Amino acid sequence: MPEASIFRRFTNLNIQNVLYMQAELVRLEEELHSYQVEDAGVDESESSDQRWTYARNWYNLSTSAEKETGVIKDPKQWCTVKEIRRKLRIYNEALIQLMAILSASQPDKYDLRDIQDFIVSRDMKNGKAIHGTEAWIWGRNVKGDYKGPSADLLTVVPRQDADGLTRFVTYWAVKAIRPFKDKTVSRCTFVLTSAVASMLPVMSMLALQHVEGVQVRRLSLILIAVFNFVLVILLTALASVRRFEVFAVASAFAAVNVVFITK
Repeated sequence: MPEASIFRRFTNLNIQNVLYMQAELVRLEEELHSYQVEDAGVDESESSDQRWTYARNWYNLSTSAEKETGVIKDPKQWCTVKEIRRKLRIYNEALIQLMAILSASQPDKYDLRDIQDFIVSRDMKNGKAIHGTEAWIWGRNVKGDYKGPSADLLTVVPRQDADGLTRFVTYWAVKAIRPFKDKTVSRCTFVLTSAVASMLPVMSMLALQHVEGVQVRRLSLILIAVFNFVLVILLTALASVRRFEVFAVASAFAAVNVVFITK
């Protein structure tokens, strides 16, 4: 199962590694600047190696290693440039990798629980197949033996966001009886959610029509508030929605009901 590809980020180690490389580059940057100032300050009349042109002539700088004289036995500026170029490439790659690692999704708690159950399963010799500190990376959740997982876990293949109903049916109701594919459960819960979504507006209108018959305006407003509350609860439980979407749907639903009772 790809979703079970859960590993540690090693956040602290990765950050320290980038900091060390950053410190190296800062030192090399300072050295390069000092060599640039030193070479640029060489008197033209006293220099036969054109060090004073390095700041303005890239060719002279890049070929300085081939023009060693008794004055310059070691082209420090060009050697430093090449060293910076090499370390900067490694630093940039590490920085991009760190960005990808830190932005990776956290593992789904149910996928993590599946790994914990597998580690202590009969196939894994009841938890004795893995030894050492690495055995506790994913934690352990056994009766009388609980240990939390590492705090910096990531998943290579994040699970698609599922609504609350789908997650409940998949991991609590269905798997307790027999295993089903997640897609099958998702289709069934989608049908159920669609049915509830189509019935709720009709139910509210029928209730308000009855209240309108007995002309109880205050009760009508209370019913609108109750139906709105039920709508919001169902939205958060049966669908994956953001907060502003909840406000938008609730406002539209209330507006329709208000129009209905004012006619």
